[in-house]
Amino acid sequence: MNKHLPYEAECFDYIICLDGLEDAENPFNAVKEFSRIIKKGGRLFISIPNYLNIERRMRFLITGVFSKLIHRLSYRDSLKGDVSMLHINQMGYPVLKFFLEWNGFRVIKLDIDRPKPKLKWFLPLVWLIRFYCLFWPKETRRSYLLDETLSDQILMGGNTLIVVAERGDSDSGDF
Repeated sequence: MNKHLPYEAECFDYIICLDGLEDAENPFNAVKEFSRIIKKGGRLFISIPNYLNIERRMRFLITGVFSKLIHRLSYRDSLKGDVSMLHINQMGYPVLKFFLEWNGFRVIKLDIDRPKPKLKWFLPLVWLIRFYCLFWPKETRRSYLLDETLSDQILMGGNTLIVVAERGDSDSGDF
């Protein structure tokens, strides 16, 4: 996914990218290539780590990172310089949505792999965050995608976020 994909333009109705964009050196280019090779009206199914669930947000608050990267240096010799599978791009949903929309896709569904029951212990904090954000101006809420990033699918969701997007007809301004 770091290069030009060896397919003709608009040749697929569906594309599935399971846990791959976070490993790509250039995930924006990968989405751009998906847009090139998928037909108008085609569906793109992407799964990425859910870095924005409440557990990972708290971990980030404490550690400053969403995922441990330093321990992966121990793999350096065995990987021979190949950084794929190391989650080098820890993008959250807002960045992915930007990549998709920029390349002519519209998000039509968000889902998770499976619920994490232990996240219920974070519910008081989740309610506090949601209450606090109610007072933000509507435009600020929209620009930060708060209606989506504070949704149960993302905030209380599992380890994996599943995004379904549809490619629009950029010539007609559908999206």
